[in-house]
Amino acid sequence: MNYFLPQSGAGAWENGKGDIDGDGDIDVLVAHGNLPALWINLGDDTFTDLSRTLPQTPGPYRAVALGDLDGDGDLDAMLAARPGRLRVWLNFGRGQFVDRPDLVDDTVSNHEKLTLADIDDDGDLDAIVGTYRAPHRILTNDGTGRFTDVSDAQMPDRAAAEFSDMVVCDVDGNGAPDVVFAIYSRQNRMYLNDGDGHFTDETARLPAVADLADAVACVDMDGDGALDLYVSRLQATDAIYINQGDGNFEVHPNGQIVDTGPRPLVTEHILARDIDHDGDLDVLKLGTQLNLNGEVAQHFLINDGDLGFIDGSLHTADFVGSYRDVLVHDFDHDGRDDLLLLGTEMADIAYTVWRSAGVQLR
Repeated sequence: MNYFLPQSGAGAWENGKGDIDGDGDIDVLVAHGNLPALWINLGDDTFTDLSRTLPQTPGPYRAVALGDLDGDGDLDAMLAARPGRLRVWLNFGRGQFVDRPDLVDDTVSNHEKLTLADIDDDGDLDAIVGTYRAPHRILTNDGTGRFTDVSDAQMPDRAAAEFSDMVVCDVDGNGAPDVVFAIYSRQNRMYLNDGDGHFTDETARLPAVADLADAVACVDMDGDGALDLYVSRLQATDAIYINQGDGNFEVHPNGQIVDTGPRPLVTEHILARDIDHDGDLDVLKLGTQLNLNGEVAQHFLINDGDLGFIDGSLHTADFVGSYRDVLVHDFDHDGRDDLLLLGTEMADIAYTVWRSAGVQLR
């Protein structure tokens, strides 16, 4: 079922989910177009639109991340715009956000991706920012929500590239978040964290191929406890890079994924999850590329149990549209995860719910 919610702007990009108003259920903040959208859960997984209560700071926004930035126990927000600056919105309780431009040191405008993580092991959330055609950035938090750009000192060998996606996860098992960047034009890049927030370029640990990647996901695909990489490639079949346990990766022999559709999908988001409930990880790729029928069909890849994948896109045949992100939540309380797909329909935000029973947005 589709819900089209008229908003100004160019449609949804990313979502942040969490208990924004402190009442014990899941709310949603969506980055899109000129102004974000705030959906507050009424307690029964129906939602009301409280976007009008948000700070009126125009984007266009590309990314949003939720976390307790100032240490007061509620969820604050950081937003990234392209073009535009990073913004910190502090939550003063019950989902009442206040824009605090004084809290972020920001002179770059091409923000594309954003992740919050404690990179320096000091107990607060820092920011890793992917920028388009500019060097990527890391900003450390002083514990009060004030961020300082430390990129030159703590990620000195980063370089500008035609960046497409970013994933933050601990690939070398030292307990610190590392970063992998998907690159359109060349080999992907990987930076390992020494545990104190200093990153070293360890791209040599990845397979030496020009991936031409449009998206990447970090997940334990083979069940050995180490985080692997699923790489979506724009002009080739996808690949799985298997972590050898120490942050060194090899291409899985069965990890050449079937190509679906008459031409490659431009992938905006990868969800690796046991979608068909058979005990292994499947892949749902959301994208925005038209096929030869003038439609955008999402790609559902079913794992055969040995990391060989078959095209299961017929299961998602009803999901025609451009989608950029997904929210996973059991909306109908049947014990199974439902998927709320976020995308665009002309100038509206389209919410498509893949579920087994009803869910309402109002």
